[in-house]
Amino acid sequence: MAAVDEFELVGDAVADDGAPASSASRRSGRRATPWVATAVVFVLAGATLATPLNIVLGRGDGPDIGLLELPLSQPPTVAWETAMTYPSVASVQVPGRVIVSTEDDGTSRTVLGLDLETGTEVWRYEDEGYSCQWGQQVVCVTDPGAPDAAVVTIDGHDGTQTTAEHPGAIAAIASEAGTLVVESGESSATEDVVLVAPDGTEQWRAEADVADTESSPAWAFLRIVDDVLVSDYSGTALLLSTGEPAAYPGTVNEDGDWIEETDDGYFLHTDSGDIQIGPNEMMLWFDDDLGGPVVFRQDSFGVITASVRADGTELWRLDDPQCYPWIRVRGVIAIGCWGEDGRESTAALDELTGEPRWEAEQTDWPMAASSDAVLLSSSARSEIIAIDPASGAELWTVQIPELSYGNYLEIEDGLLVSSDGAVTRLTW
Repeated sequence: MAAVDEFELVGDAVADDGAPASSASRRSGRRATPWVATAVVFVLAGATLATPLNIVLGRGDGPDIGLLELPLSQPPTVAWETAMTYPSVASVQVPGRVIVSTEDDGTSRTVLGLDLETGTEVWRYEDEGYSCQWGQQVVCVTDPGAPDAAVVTIDGHDGTQTTAEHPGAIAAIASEAGTLVVESGESSATEDVVLVAPDGTEQWRAEADVADTESSPAWAFLRIVDDVLVSDYSGTALLLSTGEPAAYPGTVNEDGDWIEETDDGYFLHTDSGDIQIGPNEMMLWFDDDLGGPVVFRQDSFGVITASVRADGTELWRLDDPQCYPWIRVRGVIAIGCWGEDGRESTAALDELTGEPRWEAEQTDWPMAASSDAVLLSSSARSEIIAIDPASGAELWTVQIPELSYGNYLEIEDGLLVSSDGAVTRLTW
C-alpha cells in the first residue's frame, strides 16, 4: 500500500509544502472543520504503481484561466466609491466611462454612465423595457415589440440620445456596419434580424432564433465577435456582412479564449493552442493548471474527485454535497461550502492528497485570483479578504458597502467591484 508521500512533487509545490498556518488560525486555535477532516478518502491503489508519479504543479499544459495579472497580494487603494442600489458594472469599453445598470427589478432598470476617474454620474437612461445592449455605444428599445417601438442609440461618453422609429423591435446592438435590430417574428420560435445602415436603409434581413420572446419583457443578449453577431441565448451566430448563419464562437472570456462543445467533451481554443476538456471534467473559474495532469470532477451527488489525467488513478475524494470547487492555484484547490446552519466558508485542499491546507470562515465565494493571492468576499464582514493561496495567511482586507457576493470587472490598473450598495474602484 503506497503512502500519500509517494507522490513526487516538483516546481512551485515544493516551496509551498509545509507553509505555516495563518496567524489568525494560530491565535484562535481553530482546527479544520469536521467535513474536511472526515470526508477526504485517499485512494489505496498506489501499490500497483511501479514508480512515483511525476506531477508538476502550478503550470500545466494549458493557459491560465481567470487569473489576474494584478499584484493582488498588495493592498489596493480605494480610488472612489459611488453609492447606488444593486448595481452591476456592465462595460468600460467607452474611453473614460463606466457603464453600470442599477435598480434592476427584472423588468426595468436604470443604465448609468459614470466618469471612470471620479465615479460621478455623467448620464442616465431609464431602461423600462430591459432592452439595452452595450459596447462602444449603448443601444436600447422603447416599448419593445410594439408597433410604436423605437431604437435609441446613446453616446456612451456624454449620454446624447438618437431615436429612430422601428416597429416591432425588441432589441438592438451597434456595429461598424450599422445597427442590428431584432424584431418579433411571426412565431415565438424565430425572430427577424435586420441590419440598418447609418443612413436608415435596410441592408439585409434574416430569420433566426436570437431572443426569448416568451419572457416578459422579451429578452436577448447580443454581442459582436469580429464580423459576427452572436446570441448566447440560442447559440446562434450571423455574419455581419450578409446575415447568413456562421459558426457559433462559444463562450468567450476577456482574453479571447472560447469554448467549443463536441460529442467528445469540450475544446478550449486559445492563441497558444487548443486544450481538450473531458466530458465530465470540471473547468474551474480560476485555474493555473488547465489541461494539466490532475483532473477534478463532481458528480450529481456533489462528490468531488481528483484523479490523474493519464490513467484515471483516483487521488482523493470529498463527499460533501454542500461544497463546490472554485480555484486551483499553486498546488491548492479552493472550495466554497455551505454549512447546515447557513454559514459559508472557503477551504483549501492539497491538490494531490486532499489534505486540508487552510480555511477562511464567513466567506461567501472567491471573487478573483492571481498567482499570489485569492480574493474572497465576505457578506458577514462586508469585506474583500485577500488570502495567500499556499499558507492561508490573510494578506489584507478592504471594506465594501453592503458587500454580498461581490462581482468585479477588471480594468487596466485595478478592479471595479459592485456590491448591493455601491460601485467601488480599487487600484494597484
